Amino acid sequence: RSEQAVPLLEEILKERDEPQIRCRLALCLIDLGRGAEAEPLLQNVIDNFPKMSLGPLLLGQVKLAAGDTKAAEALLARVQEKEKNLPNFQTVLGQIHLRREDWPLAEAAFRNALASDEDNPEAHDGLGVALREQGNLDHALNEHMRAASLLHHRPQTHVNLGIALTQAKQ
Repeated sequence: RSEQAVPLLEEILKERDEPQIRCRLALCLIDLGRGAEAEPLLQNVIDNFPKMSLGPLLLGQVKLAAGDTKAAEALLARVQEKEKNLPNFQTVLGQIHLRREDWPLAEAAFRNALASDEDNPEAHDGLGVALREQGNLDHALNEHMRAASLLHHRPQTHVNLGIALTQAKQ
């Protein structure tokens, strides 16, 4: 319930300015499609807590959503060795590979994410795209349907499922 959480987190942040609260607020803003508002929160975390990986990871997501693949990749490179096994890291990395149309690397990143969290809807959907682009429509359809069953209100999943169904002439 990100919309309800934002004002509560903003109040808490006024009382206790902590990096975890900034990151939680940023996550809510990202969820609401307000990534530009999340950027200064995350930049503060990066500047003041350089050992905390969540700041660059989340800002990488914001940059990726804004279409700035190079900035996203640079931010992820800062935390790659420490966080490469986190599902969220692998999912963002997979999204970067999708934008570059590097389907095998995208598939590998999404499979790594799913190895850690088999109920990650974004990883299932991304894997579906990578598989579809490599001509593996049956498995792509399964991944998109799994993603939709895990998180039904994610529009991009339904778009990807529709594309796969059309390509499979279903």
